Amino acid sequence: SHFTFRPTNTYPDRDFKSSMKASGKMYSIDMDVQLFPSYVANLLKGKKHEWIVWACVQDDRVKCFYANKGIDGTTVSLNINIDYLIKLCLSNGYQTLLGFHNHPNSDPYHYSTLLASDQDLYSARYFSQIAAKYNINCLEFVCERGNFFEYARSFADNYYPYECTYEYISKENINGNYYKLQRELGILRRYYFPLLKSKQRFRISPQQPMIDYSSIDTGKVAKFIIIAFVVIWLLIIAYR
Repeated sequence: SHFTFRPTNTYPDRDFKSSMKASGKMYSIDMDVQLFPSYVANLLKGKKHEWIVWACVQDDRVKCFYANKGIDGTTVSLNINIDYLIKLCLSNGYQTLLGFHNHPNSDPYHYSTLLASDQDLYSARYFSQIAAKYNINCLEFVCERGNFFEYARSFADNYYPYECTYEYISKENINGNYYKLQRELGILRRYYFPLLKSKQRFRISPQQPMIDYSSIDTGKVAKFIIIAFVVIWLLIIAYR
């Protein structure tokens, strides 16, 4: 799944990092969602104040993110209303919000700050409840010195991964060497999409059996079973 994150050497441009607007700004980007947590962790690495970042995701790509600076090294809040991000997602077809903030650590050799606080967990619950009302996924992370830790995730009831979509399966069949998914595509074409257009609930009917059992001569089958039984019985007597 594209929501399986791993640490990578994904570094932001230094000039961009130093020019981030403290009061807050929305930035355009087009990045693989699996790489984005490492990108943000390195973006916030070395910051003396807490920063907050919220990103909008469409399928497996991060399309934009908003970032602003906190008042000190222990406190940060979003300078825009969460409703703005919700409207942005709804108007552009973004299905997921990713939330990040950093915990500055002045003494990394003696302790770690790569844990979510009680306030972080409370905020995560608050944001996820709002996002869930609009069928938007919500994942949250804390960052420290180039590392990240995911501490909360919430998925909409009607969400299914990009890997399950018709577009992804078609692309895999075109680019791949083996056509393993043609049956799944056929099912989608025959059952799923026509019913989606009519907005009806659907279920896939079981396939008809490949053999028409009504055409089998049961008398011949019975004779075959009897003859086979007699032959086996004679063989057993002969070898005693």
